[in-house]
This record gives sequence, C-alpha cells and structure tokens, in this order.
Amino acid sequence: SIEGIVDKNIETLVIPEQIDGMNVVEIDDKAFKDCIKLKSITLPKYLENLEGGVFYNCQSLEVINLPENLSLIRSRWR
Repeated sequence: SIEGIVDKNIETLVIPEQIDGMNVVEIDDKAFKDCIKLKSITLPKYLENLEGGVFYNCQSLEVINLPENLSLIRSRWR
C-alpha cells in the first residue's frame, strides 16, 4: 500500500502498478494530505481500496484517473 508522499509540492503524480514486485492495491488514509499543488493523479490498475481523507487539503486537484478494479472508496465526511 501507499502510505504517504514526501514531496508535498508535486503537481502531477502517477502511482506505479507495483512496488518491490507487489501490486499496489491500497492507498492509506491521508497519503497525499496537504499536497496543495497536486493537480493530476493517475492511480494504479490493481488498486482496490482508496481510504478516506487520501486527498485531504489537495486544493489544486483537478483530475483523478481511477482504475476499473477500484471497489471501495471510504469517506471521512461526517
């Protein structure tokens, strides 16, 4: 799973299909929190779960390319 990103100033992000030979199937809660310059993200085709708050405070986000396999998007709205 993807736990977070170091460069909070990134504008375009493509998440790889695999990391260390393992399919990326989940992105953790608030993984891209405060990436205020992020405009576009492409999620991997094996992604199944997208945790709530993953894009918290991504004020510039315009495009999210979702994979067909995505079966669960959790929400943090209350």
